[in-house]
Amino acid sequence: MLLLSTARSLCVARVTNKSLTLIDSKTGAMDLKIQERKLAGHKSPELAALLKTKSKTFDSNLDSTHWHSITVRGVGDTMTALLDDKEIGSFQSEGIAHSTERMITLAVNNPAKVDAVKVSELLP
Repeated sequence: MLLLSTARSLCVARVTNKSLTLIDSKTGAMDLKIQERKLAGHKSPELAALLKTKSKTFDSNLDSTHWHSITVRGVGDTMTALLDDKEIGSFQSEGIAHSTERMITLAVNNPAKVDAVKVSELLP
């Protein structure tokens, strides 16, 4: 699994061989009010339904024997994922919009080769 996340707004793109998930953790699982509810033992269907709206998963079906290009774009409150230069999906959530993102985290939880990481700003 490859995990790309921005440090400030907690937007995440989680990539596995089977899927790519775009996540708004800022207004989802990392929101302080939601964390307080979880720590207090709240497991309501309403809370589960709310958290479900904070991510969207797309099929990726990656062949791990070949190199792939993964692009994640954040524009306003929308993240868009491209796999091998083809859009596989977009996700819109209020926690994605953040004007001062300056840091990313790249985490690889299983053996994987990562090459040519590029971070750039989209200009209008």
